[in-house]
Order: sequence, then structure tokens, then C-alpha cells
Amino acid sequence: MLPIISIGQAAFAIVIGALPLLFLPQLINNSILGLFIGCAVFLWRYHQCWSQYIAVSLLSFVWCSFSAQKIMQPIYYYATDKSVTITGRVLSANISIASASSILFLVEKVEERQLNWYQQFRVLLKGDLTVYHFQSGQEWKLKSQLRPIHSRLNQGGFDSQRWAITNHCVMSARVNNAELLNANIGLRQRIISTAAKYIRDLPTADILFALTFGERSLMNADRKNLMINTGIAHLIAISGLHVAMAGLVGFYFIRGIHYFLPTHFINSQQAYIIGWICAASYVWLAGAEPPALRTLIAMTIWLTLHKRGYLWSSWQVFIVTLAIMILCDPVTILSESTWLSCYAVFSLLFWYKLAPLSSRLKKWHYSIVNFIYLQFAITLLLSPLQIWLFHGLSWTSFAANLIAVPVITFITVPILLFALLTSPLPILSTSLWFLADKSLYFILPYLVELQIGWLAIGKSIMPISCLGWFFLVIIRLSIWRSQPILILSLLMVMLIPEWYKSRYNWRMDVLDVGHGLAIVIHNDKHAILYDTGTSWPGGNMAKQEILPYLHWHQLKLDGIIISHQDNDHLGGLNDLTHVYPQRWLYSSSVFLAGKCVAGQHFQWQGLHFDVLWPPILAWRAYNADSCVIRLTDGHSTVLLTGDLEKTQELALVSNQISRKKLSADILLTPHHGSNTSSSGPFIRAVKPSATIASVARYSPWRLPAENVYKRYVNQQIKWYDTAHSGQISVLFFDKHFEIKRYRSELMPRWYHNWFGTSRYNE
Repeated sequence: MLPIISIGQAAFAIVIGALPLLFLPQLINNSILGLFIGCAVFLWRYHQCWSQYIAVSLLSFVWCSFSAQKIMQPIYYYATDKSVTITGRVLSANISIASASSILFLVEKVEERQLNWYQQFRVLLKGDLTVYHFQSGQEWKLKSQLRPIHSRLNQGGFDSQRWAITNHCVMSARVNNAELLNANIGLRQRIISTAAKYIRDLPTADILFALTFGERSLMNADRKNLMINTGIAHLIAISGLHVAMAGLVGFYFIRGIHYFLPTHFINSQQAYIIGWICAASYVWLAGAEPPALRTLIAMTIWLTLHKRGYLWSSWQVFIVTLAIMILCDPVTILSESTWLSCYAVFSLLFWYKLAPLSSRLKKWHYSIVNFIYLQFAITLLLSPLQIWLFHGLSWTSFAANLIAVPVITFITVPILLFALLTSPLPILSTSLWFLADKSLYFILPYLVELQIGWLAIGKSIMPISCLGWFFLVIIRLSIWRSQPILILSLLMVMLIPEWYKSRYNWRMDVLDVGHGLAIVIHNDKHAILYDTGTSWPGGNMAKQEILPYLHWHQLKLDGIIISHQDNDHLGGLNDLTHVYPQRWLYSSSVFLAGKCVAGQHFQWQGLHFDVLWPPILAWRAYNADSCVIRLTDGHSTVLLTGDLEKTQELALVSNQISRKKLSADILLTPHHGSNTSSSGPFIRAVKPSATIASVARYSPWRLPAENVYKRYVNQQIKWYDTAHSGQISVLFFDKHFEIKRYRSELMPRWYHNWFGTSRYNE
């Protein structure tokens, strides 16, 4: 039967049907999806507007669920504990400047078995890959072990598992052996390699590569933070604004040629077609990233409507574009960039509908005022999503965008586009790249100064960040006239987001920091930290996981306890000290101020801390010198053990004084569940109801040891570990406690699952 609902309504129904993919704890099985299809067919035949709307939503949900299952299928077919031979093509471009630590690879064969196009899948090659010199388009045969995608999961941290699924890359692999089958590289790689010759020595080469090719691997942490802290990160991605500029360059280029041609050679459609081709070429060159694709789809819809004489509103183009993106790639609904760009467009459409700029402004300065008005709207209305995604807000972003947007959009991007077109002319191309570099180099000092406006903001400020929307709606619709009491009540709730105290008295969070340890103990807005995770050249767990967690919960770090001086426990100390210079420090090492020695005790926020080990301070604290602390609120007790080993465990058990204090409700599993710890007498002396191990998946140490795990389970002690659970939070109430896991209780989502079947680390 013919549809009753319009295209716009159907598009909106498609978007609504995709939204559950964001929240489902598990994907729906095929039998239930089949039932949904039957319901959709029945509702469609009912031939009512509402029934067809529901039918389209159901079919959209079925399609999105089926697509998500399809993306996850390679895990269940090809992830094994043994190495396999895979053949395929390199997708990531080699930019010939920095060594690649990860490469995107499309698998076309597994063990010489050819995969159909719908069976092919992506893997992320990891490790030292410089020896192979992978380039986009090349065909390789690799010997590697395929591992299901896995990531650390903490509140406030980056969700790389969700990001991987969004990018259809659900497995990783370490290359054991590689054989080049076809050395021919793709056209995009050839263009990038040519451009690299001109760009590599320029001061802003990293930004130029990001703007031109969507390759951001060259940007170091400081440069990325500069873009985020000034609120211009949207400009460095291949945004819709840049794609539109590429289209305009092509359009006006043809219009300029028309100026010199006779009238009978001029066709108005030529400029539109060339403009679209330029925009599409730029999207392809930039790796066809979702923000750029969305702009190209919207541009295609607009051009089609323009050619056929149809008149659609901006809202219709927006919702149809989003629906097409979802139909083509349903998991794009999980993408943060999708939400950021769609929210920005939605906000601006809403802003110009409810608060249009006065038409009384004179034409000669209208464009300038309109640009300032636009930046003000973006700064005001995008605040909630900015806080949600980046956990902060910049009060100088308005000024930063006023400087950066005109320069990058109207100067840098057109210059680099012409630089690409003139690549066969080395002298001209070099000059253009130089000018593009200078345009960026000109604004960087101003952006560096404007970094001071960045404010790290937690989740409790989210309601306050919505005040822009709040005032826009109530003033434009004059709700304040008819419902003043309601408005005042809502305003009070928004201004006092934490007007009630949390139900629990205090909490302990064992953060998911891979192989290492970081525990946050906090009461109200004060926190202390037991260990600081690991560090590596160029980064540490304090930056990646601990500080984002503290900022998200708006915690003030009062002190740090370092169990011992191994890197996986000490690695983030310097960065934490830089951010919190007034914190106190406890350690069993004389080098780190000492103080943590058996017999010491102190009070903090109503909690009592007793130090049980070591008996004397060490100059350099090793595992045997781990600072063992018993903390209690008078009802519940926690025993923190660091990397304590069997000899020290038995010493604690044999000492009558310390043995009396070993009993605890929660035990931090000593030494990450290693065979060197968790002796039987020690476990029986502690008698915990639960033990928590901080371990990493795919760890070379293969922790926890299987016999240690069984030792706890055989004594009816509940086992928790961060590899399986992500962040583990223990909430303490008056006379009981609750343990919540990130994957299971804090954020149960299908894309947060432990993928793969192995109980222990592969």
C-alpha cells in the first residue's frame, strides 16, 4: 500500500528507530528482530499515519541492530588464541614523517579463504610497524594473532571501545611476519606522499595534514589540547565548513571562466556540478570521515532539490541527511563527531528560528555582525555537549573562534586546495604551502594566549550549561509571563544541581589503568589516591585516566599514597603533583618523603587509616616494601596491599598485632593476582567477602594467574577485576556496601561488552 507519511516524517522515524542503539545493554537476537519485522509489516498495512511512522521506526531499529551484529561477527569467527594468516589491503595512509604505531587493515582472506565483500572486516595493526613501511593500497599477507577489541573504561575517560566499533574496527593484531604481495599504492597515498615533500619541514605541518587529508596522527598532545582548550577543535577536523568551501572554490572557478565565454557556452548547471565534484574530491582525499560525508550528502540533497525546483526547509534537509547517514552506516549513531556536528546544526537552526538577527542592520556590516552573532550562538548553545564530550569549557572560545574561523576557513583552506591542484608545479605549490603555513603560524600565538580560558568541568555543571537553551526558549515563547513559578522552580533546580547528598557515605573506585594500580577514595568533593598508574614515553595514566576521572567528579585531591616505586604504581605522580601542588604524600620510601611505616595511623574525612607494612622505611621501595593500609569507617573495612608478596604476607599473618588488623570486607588483590602473592594463610586471615584485582587484558604477564583466581573462588570470595569490569566502584553506606562495575552496572551498553570467549587474558 502507498505510504501516507512524508519523506521528512519517514526520515525522523528512521532516526528515532536508531536511537536505542545508544542505550541497549545487549543486542537483540534475530528471532525477536524477526518479530519486529512482522509487527512493522502489520502496522504498515494498517494504513494510518501513526502506524506507518511506528513501522518505519521498527524497521530502522531492526536494520541498525542487524548491522551492529554484522560488525561484531568477525570476533566470533576469527578471534583465536593462535596466529592466523590474513591477506588484505592497507587502508591507512603513510604520511612519511612519523613512524606509525597503528595501521588500519582490510582483511580480504583468512587462511587463504576468500571472504565475500560483506564478510570482509577491518583490524588495527599495532606495534612497531616502521620496518614494513605500510602504504595505503598495498596488498600484504600477514601472520598475526587476531584479538577482540578491548579498551580501558573509566568515568570521564575516552571510550576507545565505542570509537573502534563506530569505525568498524572490532579487532586488533600484532604482526609476527609480513609478506608484500602487491606494492602498488593507491591514488590518495600518492597525493599524500607528493604533498609530504612540500609540507614535512613546515612548522604547522601537523595542522596542514589534518586540514588537507584528515590525518591527525602527527599532532602531539600539546597541540591537540591547544585546539580543545580554545574551542576550535571542530576546525581541525575536515568539517562541513571546509567541504562547503571546497565546493565554493569549484563553483566560483567555473563562474570565473564563464565571464570570458560567449553566452551560448554558459550553462548554470556547470558551476554546480564542478562545485559538487570539488567537494566530493575533498571528502575522498580526507578519508571520507563522517562529518565530511554528512556535508556532502546535504549538499547533494540541496543540489537535487534545486535542480528539480523543490523547496525544502533547512530542517527537512537536516533530518533527511541524518537518516541517509544512518541507513548507510547505522553505527554512526554512536559517533561523538556525529552528535557534535548534528547538535551544532540543530542549535543554529533553532537559534535562527527563535532569535533571528534583525533585518534592520545595514548591508555593509551585516555579514560581520552575522558572523559574530553566529559565534555567540555556537558558544552559548553548544556548551552542554562541549562539557559532556571534552569535560570542560573555554570562556575564551568565543574570541578564539573569531580569530581562527575566518583565517582557517577563508584563507588557509582555499590556499591548501590550490596547493594540491598545483602539485605538478613544484615552485608554485611550495609557495602556496608556505603561505598556508604562515596563515596558521600567524594565529597560533593568539590561540596559545587564549588557552587560559579553559576550565575543567564535571558532570554536576551540566544542568547549568543548559541555561542558554533555557533562557532562549522561555524568552522567545514568553513562557515567563504565563508560568513564572514554574520557570523559577526549574531555574533553581538548574542552578543547584547537587542539592541533595548522595545516598552513600563514601566510595572507593579502582580505576581501569591496565597493568598498574590507581585507586581513588573520596568523600564528598575530597579525594586521596592510592598509586598513580604507569607511564611510558610521551604519556601516563594520570593524563589519560586519573585526571579526567577527578575532573569529571569535581574532586579536590588532598593526598597521594604511593605503595612502592615500580613504574606501574608511580608513573603518574609528576603530572598529578603539577596539577595538585598542595597535596600531601605518603610512601614507604625515604626518597618520596617516607611516613608510610607500620604503626602509623591517621584520620581523613571520617575514615581511619592504619599502616600495617613495611616495618621500616626503604630508600628505594620494591614489592616487598609495599605500603599496606587498612582503612575503615567503623563498619566496613578495606585492605590495600600494593604488590605485597608471599614472604611479607606470612610475616603479617605470623605477627599477632598485625594479624588482628588483617580482617577486611574488601581486599585489593596483592600484586595483580600474581603467583608470588595471595598465599592461602593470608587469604584466610583477611577473610574478605570480595577481592578486586587491577589487571590488563592482553598483558604479557597473563595476570591474574589461574591458580590464584581459583584460590579465591574456592573460598567463596567474590572475584572482580578491571580487565573484565572496567572501573570498579565500591559504595559504602551506613552498615553495608555495594560493588558496581562499569561494564555491568555503571554503564551497561552492548558496545562495552567483554568481546571474545576467553576467561583469562589471551
